[in-house]
Amino acid sequence: MNGIKNNTYYSSYNKEFSVKPTCFYSNINLNLKNKRKPGNAEHYSKGSYYQRSMIPKELIKDLFLNVFVQLKKISVLSKEYTKNYISNSLEKDQISLFD
Repeated sequence: MNGIKNNTYYSSYNKEFSVKPTCFYSNINLNLKNKRKPGNAEHYSKGSYYQRSMIPKELIKDLFLNVFVQLKKISVLSKEYTKNYISNSLEKDQISLFD
């Protein structure tokens, strides 16, 4: 598989979850918590399929937050590139995309 392998454990985000390892492949580094922490050994042995299939909300929040941070970096770089490109091609008073 191509991409960056972002490893984490459910219990790194919520001690009520098991120590289940999981990974997310991406084209960006998601900076997920990757230290194994003690968790709830009975999380998967008891409960419904729904309960066993849950992902810690804290992990979901961290995923989105890290994606937004990366998008912000890309956006800033893209704006700077576009500003430089446009300013070299057009008169200064014609630039209104990002000002």
